[in-house]
Amino acid sequence: MQLYFVTGNKGKFEEVKNLMEKLTDWKIELLQISLDIPELDSQDLIAISQDKAKKAFKKLKKPLIVDDSGIYFDEYNDFPGPLAKRVFKGLWFKWLERLLKDADNKNWKFVTVVSYIDEDISEPISFVWQLDWVYDFSLIKIASEEQLQKYASLPYKYIFKPEGFDKFYSQLTPEESQQVSQRAKAIKKFVEWWNNNNRFKW
Repeated sequence: MQLYFVTGNKGKFEEVKNLMEKLTDWKIELLQISLDIPELDSQDLIAISQDKAKKAFKKLKKPLIVDDSGIYFDEYNDFPGPLAKRVFKGLWFKWLERLLKDADNKNWKFVTVVSYIDEDISEPISFVWQLDWVYDFSLIKIASEEQLQKYASLPYKYIFKPEGFDKFYSQLTPEESQQVSQRAKAIKKFVEWWNNNNRFKW
């Protein structure tokens, strides 16, 4: 039984693969595949995820999941949403800090959508999870330029603290990370749906 995860990010694939192995006892082979899929121009994360799933299925013709995430700052009317990576590349740490340092509301949301589709489903089914965080640039201020370059691959891990933790996401243990990971929560919802809807024929 095979299920494809459409992503070019090997680290993300390994994270989801490990999560599924821990969450289930069903025998399924999760496979990674990278496809060149143009992203829908939208601020609606669910619409982006479902559009990607449909385009991927049109190419692959196999049961698959896709994963999309967005960051939403309360102070700025949920900006930048799905554009978080693009915005960071344009602002870098310095200008992102300037944008946020005078904000009265330092809360933000991290949202992940996992969408699934197979030949029996005309529209993808999406599983959403949202987590609330507080941002803090103290770790960035003491980092060297070399460290900043390293942080840039996953920048937001180094500036936010999960609710209930007095440390940054990058400082969490693997066990703590899974407790607060919005991706882990969305994958868990998908696995529960899969089990309850007898998708084992694949």
